[in-house]
This record gives sequence, structure tokens and C-alpha cells, in this order.
Amino acid sequence: MKAFQNLRQKLGRKVGAMIGGFEGGLSARRLKTFQPSRAHVNTLIQAAGADMTARARYLIRNNGYAANAVESWAGNAVGTGIKPSSGIADAVLKDRVQRLWLRWTDESDAEGLTDFYGQQRRAARELFIAGEVFFRIRARRPEDGLTVPLQLQMLPSEMLPLNHNQALDNGHRIRQGIEFDRIGRRVAYHFLRRHPGDITDPGLAGETVRVTAESVLHIVDPVDAGQLRGVSRFSPALVKLFLLDQYDDAELDRKKVAAMFVGFVRRPERDFDNGGETDDRGEPLLPLEPGQLQILDDGEDITFSTPADVGGNYESFQYRTLLQVAAALGTTRHARAAEAARAARRRSLGCRCARSILNRRRQTMTLDLLQRGREVLAAQGFSALLGAQLQAFEPGRAELSLPVGPQLLQQHGFVHGGVLSYLADNALTYAGGSVLGTDVLTSEFKINYLRPATGEALHAVATVVGAGKTQAVCRCEVYAEADGERKLCAAAQGTIRKMS
Repeated sequence: MKAFQNLRQKLGRKVGAMIGGFEGGLSARRLKTFQPSRAHVNTLIQAAGADMTARARYLIRNNGYAANAVESWAGNAVGTGIKPSSGIADAVLKDRVQRLWLRWTDESDAEGLTDFYGQQRRAARELFIAGEVFFRIRARRPEDGLTVPLQLQMLPSEMLPLNHNQALDNGHRIRQGIEFDRIGRRVAYHFLRRHPGDITDPGLAGETVRVTAESVLHIVDPVDAGQLRGVSRFSPALVKLFLLDQYDDAELDRKKVAAMFVGFVRRPERDFDNGGETDDRGEPLLPLEPGQLQILDDGEDITFSTPADVGGNYESFQYRTLLQVAAALGTTRHARAAEAARAARRRSLGCRCARSILNRRRQTMTLDLLQRGREVLAAQGFSALLGAQLQAFEPGRAELSLPVGPQLLQQHGFVHGGVLSYLADNALTYAGGSVLGTDVLTSEFKINYLRPATGEALHAVATVVGAGKTQAVCRCEVYAEADGERKLCAAAQGTIRKMS
């Protein structure tokens, strides 16, 4: 009998060990209400994906923290954009390909709103907001006048309906708007012809068009195996951001009500005429104002509201909540304003945090400035003819590059001095314009040629030496790149003036 009891105890311990081996799998008191859905991620996305994307877009339009997170992530993901370099050995063909690429980047947007680098920035924002973005490759006709008869049309997530599921007669299946063949390969996308939420374009509402997969770029970062569509990066932070926004609004209203303190005084009935507005019975109408004393009739009384103060926990609560939001969105906590406020009172983190915030702000400003600078360069016909490209454009500094082709050489095989002067002059103008504004001209220019320029490309790096309200003195160094090595070939200096 005793042996049987010992055996039962041993078996009990083994069974208990197996059952309790994973605390997260228990169904005890603490976890009995924790019963998450076992549905596949595609089912969850179809049920909630559209709502999450709509809520994310709402927060970006109305919540400063959300808007800042999107711009921060997009800036870090894209930077100044993808800049490919041709690996073709033939120098002449390489130069032609590089020039075609540079011209195409200015014409790539089918909407005509930005260039290829701007499209990259927009795609990064959409990837953060909706978890995915689509680009339709649009072939153009020769008569359209494009350098390369090809453009990219950006389509948001809403253009591919999540609820479009269908079995086709040929054995293909449409799942969440994506058509798969018999062996599970993507063969087509069934896009809506018009955005479902755009009431300004009612025609063709609800109609879809089949686009082959070869003509579609689906940019998505799946988190689960077998996932078809994207999930908004806001999904872990939506509830906290929305409730925090409501909490802040309620706190502002509470402060407003507390500031509108009004005192009511009772006095014996008598004639009253303040010379102001009266109602139908001749009673004076007095609007409520801060610090006002309102006259009441006999027998009337009032009870003052005394809203409780929030106390000293408001800042710490905001700080911890924003840390959770930052972690959910994948942005650094130093990007949040709460961290900046707290770090200012902590010497060990204050400088480091300030640098982080300033660097992030500088990066955002640089990206906006770079986009504007590229638009200006695209409007310069001579620069477009040569194939110049703006590589960097930030306050006080600019860098231009130019691929070297046979048409830019003089009789000895070196890059013509006029080309070096053009590149230096334009770089100086950009550097001065970065601190004075885009409407500037060169009023003085000098260049020294240090060595003959040979290689595959030229790079002009210009910086501001000193600037006032109407002019800036800038200097520039021009390098010739050959086999990945840069050599200084010219130095220039110029004075840049504002036009008005």
C-alpha cells in the first residue's frame, strides 16, 4: 500500500511538472480571462485591418505624437533616398545609363507631384501607417515625351479591398484582393478603380480592375508566416494614443472650468438698470466671465463646483505612457517631448537627450530641404542637360555630383574647365541659398584649378564661411572620382546674394 502511495506521489509530481511547465499556458485565476483568438493573422486583418488603418490616419491628422512618429520613422528608413550606381564597364554606356536614371527620377511619379526620392519618402510613411503600400508600374507611350517611358503610380492600402475573396473558374483564388494560381503564386491584384472614401470622384465606385503581378510592387513587412496584407505599425499603440489624447482633452477642459470661477451674490430686490441688454421681462442679461459677480433674485442660491486638482502625478503618468507608446511604435524615447522635459533635469542624460532631439529635428529639416533643392535643380535646364544631381543639401552645406561623359572632356581627355566652374558655381549658390532662401544669385565668383580632372564623376562640396541677412560668403572644393577614390582638382569661392 505504501509503495502504491509513493508511486502515485511520483506520478503526481511528474504530471504537475508537465502541466505547470509553462506559466503562460496555465489557466489559473490570473489567466483564466486571458483567452486570445486563435484565428490566423489573415482573418484578424480582414476583420480589423481597415478600422486600424482608418484610426491610424485619424491620429496622424489630429495627434502630434503620432504625426511626429511617422515623420521620424520615414526619415530614418529612407534618409536621402536610394542612389544606385551603374556597374557597367563600358564608360560611354555607363554614362548614358546614369544620365537616363537621373532624368527618370524627376519623371517617375505618375501623379506628377514629386520625384523618385519623394516617392520613397511617401512609401515609407504609408508603410508605417497602413503596414503596406502598392506601386503600379505604368508603361507610357513614346508620344508622352518622357525620357524613359515608365512611371510609378502609388496606391494606398485601401485601393485593394480586404474583403474580396473569391474562387475563380480557372482554379485560381482571390484572397483579400490578391489572385493566386493553383500552386499559390501571386498572379494578379484586383484594385478598385477609385478610392472608396473619396466622395469627390464618384464615378466607377466599387469597380475593380485586374492588374498582373508583374506590374505591381507590393511593399509590405509581414510579421506572421502566410500573411497576405500589411498591419499598421500603430496597432500596438492605437488605444493608448487615443485614450491619452482624450485624457489630455479632459484635463484641458478641467483647467478651463477651474479658471472660469464665478461668484454669485444675493441682495434685496430692487430696480436694476445697468444700461445693457435685457430680456423680454426687462431683466438684465449678463454673460459669465472670469472673476464675475452675478446678481441673483431672492430665494435663489448656487453651489460652487470645486474640481479636484490633478496633483503631482500628471507628468510622471504622461512620461510612462509616452514611453510605452514610443516602444510600441518603434521610435526612440528621446523623440518624445516628455523625455526632453525630464532629461533637462538630469545632468547625466540632458546633453545626450538634447543632441538626440536636435539631430532628429535637423534630419527632418534636411530631408525637406533636400526635396526642395532637387525640385529647383530639375527646373534648371542646363543642369538637367549635363545630368547634375543634388546629393546633400542642409543648412550651410551642399553637395552636387556630375557623371563624367565624353561630351564633357576637352581635347586632352580632361574634364573641361567650364564644367568644373559650372559645378562649383551651382554648389556655392545652393550652399548660400540654404541659409538665405532659394531666391539667390552669385554676385562674385573665383576658381583655382589645382590638377586636371579625370575619372567617372565630379563632386562639388560647398560650405558657408559667413552669412548675413542679404549675402553669404561660401567656398567650394571640387573632387574628381576615379575607382572609388576622390582627388581634389579645384577650389572656388563666391559671394551669394538674395534677389530681394
